[in-house]
Amino acid sequence: MRFIDKVVIVTGAGQGIGEACALAFASEGAIVVVSDINGESAENVTNKIHAAGGRAKKTLADIGKSDDINYLVESTVELYGRVDVLVNNAAVFRMKPSLELTEDDFDSSVSVILKGVFFCSQAAAKQMVKQGGGKIINIAAMSAGRAISGQCAYASCKAGVIALTKVMGIELAPFGINVNAVSPGGTRTPAFIASEAANPEYFKVSRENVPIKRHIEPYEIANAVLFLASSDADGIVGHDLPVCGGSNVKH
Repeated sequence: MRFIDKVVIVTGAGQGIGEACALAFASEGAIVVVSDINGESAENVTNKIHAAGGRAKKTLADIGKSDDINYLVESTVELYGRVDVLVNNAAVFRMKPSLELTEDDFDSSVSVILKGVFFCSQAAAKQMVKQGGGKIINIAAMSAGRAISGQCAYASCKAGVIALTKVMGIELAPFGINVNAVSPGGTRTPAFIASEAANPEYFKVSRENVPIKRHIEPYEIANAVLFLASSDADGIVGHDLPVCGGSNVKH
């Protein structure tokens, strides 16, 4: 119970990694603001937390819009008085070859994945400075550091998230705010599982290339996020933690 009465915002919390993070924080005593652009998904996760005896509130927000970001943080502070942890998980995924990417494809990726992460972090950090500290954890990606065909927009934005994590990390550390990132490898989210069912041979080869011979489960990403959000990680600043079953290690 590391997060009793802590106020935690998780963006993109309606499914996958975001849902796993929201459920994990709630199970350790946090008050979780379940933020998502999809109201039904946010409601579903909020209901799961309530059914397990936890505390949660859903908030609809499009992280690509500054007004929604401001509302998300301001409404949380108005209701609970503080923001202790922000998990920047919301993202969009445009899987297209670089020659086929449109301006709208790239703009939407930048708007949510990179600009959205920055302005969510900025809004939360302003409150954290007032209250004397906090934790910000950004969900990056292993593809930020490797070339995967079709991920030009996504990977470049996630690489920006890692750079943002490092710079904001050193800028905010004097205020008692730890900014870090987690980079998942192939993770069995609903979208991932659907892709696996459509192309089983590709994912079989993918699994064999992971040293632990399996893909990552969302709860394993949540475990890393909770560690970085806990007091155990007070000395960690601007770090990107890979959770990828060893895929980041040259072998």
